[in-house]
Amino acid sequence: MIKARFEIFKSDGYICAVGQNVGIYICDKNWNELMKDIYETVELYYGLPDKAELKMTVEVKAKAPGKIKPL
Repeated sequence: MIKARFEIFKSDGYICAVGQNVGIYICDKNWNELMKDIYETVELYYGLPDKAELKMTVEVKAKAPGKIKPL
């Protein structure tokens, strides 16, 4: 089982996800697109077949530096 952990935050009108244990950074305009892209990117990152078992933890960043606005 693959465990991918992401931190979610807002930046310049986008919702962004940065991998905590994987080298992935994704931004989208809405939550549904972001989640779809996270799953697809993690599958590609690990070379997983379609429908592989994937467990992800999403953390919302409470305090962000600079221009980044927390969700």
